[in-house]
Amino acid sequence: MALDVLLARLEQEAREEAEAITARAEAEAGRILGRAEADIKRRRVLHVERLEAEGRAALGRELAATVYAHRARFLTARADALERVFIRAGELLRVLPAERYRERIPSLAVATLKYFDEAGAVVTCRPELVDLVRGAVSDWPAASIVADPTALPGLLGRALDGGVEVDNTLPALLARQRDDLAITMAERIAAG
Repeated sequence: MALDVLLARLEQEAREEAEAITARAEAEAGRILGRAEADIKRRRVLHVERLEAEGRAALGRELAATVYAHRARFLTARADALERVFIRAGELLRVLPAERYRERIPSLAVATLKYFDEAGAVVTCRPELVDLVRGAVSDWPAASIVADPTALPGLLGRALDGGVEVDNTLPALLARQRDDLAITMAERIAAG
């Protein structure tokens, strides 16, 4: 009987120890599983964050490319529109009747002749402006006026020796002011 009790007690202790070992193993397995699940969650979050960051970066690049392409199309369209405006303005200035710019002739004549010395200059203008030009250049006795029915509106001055030419025709004046006018017109276009 003592042997039976001893065996029962040993079996009981072995069961208890097995249960304790099993409980510790299950607890350790639970901790390991918990850490693994937390690590998986952390990795999943990091992966999702990385994917979101890559997505945002790709979207940012696409947006920048779209903005750049739109801006390029806008600038090209604006440049084309400005070019058409200047072409049309040049066409209109070439056929502008003298009475439309007659009041500017005296100042154009002075501006033209200030580049010439006493050697003399020839100022070319339309026939209907000869008298007005002659009156405006009276302070330059070496200047002669030539009437040319095919002359562009405005004045063209040439040194007698051909060394200097001052183009103060209206199309040339427009061309010289083109950059400033283009900036002003672009600002107006941008302002709406």
